[in-house]
Amino acid sequence: LIYVRPTIENVEMICREVREANYSEYHIFFSNILPESFLSLLAKADVDKLIRQVHEYPLDYVPINQDLFTINIGGSIGMSQCWGTSRERGVQTIMERELQGLLSMFLSFKKPIQTVISSSEPACQYIASEVLRRSLDDDIYVFRSSRPSTLMILDRSADPVTPLLSQWTYQAMVHELLGMNNNRVVLKGAPGIKKELEEVVLASVHDPFYDSNKFSNFGELGENIKGLLDEYQKETQQNQNISTIADMQRFMERYPAFRSQSHNVSKHVAIMGELARLVDICNLMDVSAFEQDLACTDAHAEHLRELVEKVRV
Repeated sequence: LIYVRPTIENVEMICREVREANYSEYHIFFSNILPESFLSLLAKADVDKLIRQVHEYPLDYVPINQDLFTINIGGSIGMSQCWGTSRERGVQTIMERELQGLLSMFLSFKKPIQTVISSSEPACQYIASEVLRRSLDDDIYVFRSSRPSTLMILDRSADPVTPLLSQWTYQAMVHELLGMNNNRVVLKGAPGIKKELEEVVLASVHDPFYDSNKFSNFGELGENIKGLLDEYQKETQQNQNISTIADMQRFMERYPAFRSQSHNVSKHVAIMGELARLVDICNLMDVSAFEQDLACTDAHAEHLRELVEKVRV
């Protein structure tokens, strides 16, 4: 079973694998539209008729929340800065990847593209025109839907203030202070961290507590994690009162969920502890207060003096 993006590198790799025939059959799935030329390469390589099926499942992006996804590629800031200049050639690969991800998203949702609105930046205008052109040129993007979608493209550099402010909600703090890649968080460098918690998964679909608290602020989060811990301790005390065979049977039925709950509690306690440690050692409370004042108050000389003093300290 192979699930990959439809790139020339991946197709060539699959062709080599099929020629070597390390397995008796192959089921190949692509995360976006497969060009006919790539399909021809696979057909020529499959001399032993080992490929059983080839399918396209448009999911050429990484979901983060139910209302948020990422193309999962770096260099977007450079793309917006270079597009329309002499350095445009260096970011064409990034631009093409962005377009592929957006078009894949529309195929996933089965939504026709009616209008595309973009800001005045050259990169945004190019993406808007290409998405509209490609969707109109291929019937695969035509869906019978009474509610067509509108794509709005904005350049992140149009808002220079928000990225300068420290974030104080759970998901944002984890992303900014610990780093989150494909819903995975690495805690390996945290003091006293257990081996099973060195890398953990934060995904709304698998973690109800995270789903309900990912937008909670830092203060609320501490109280909610304490509530989660109290609930777990209550469950632990109930499991200690096992005196009959019926109690044992009920415990064994609940054991998988209880073990999962134990790991979930340990995970959130460990993340919260590391966030609190970083907030303390980086003086983020003071930094955040200064950032807010800098963003909301027009006092350049005073801010400059305060910044110099903080750097000296």
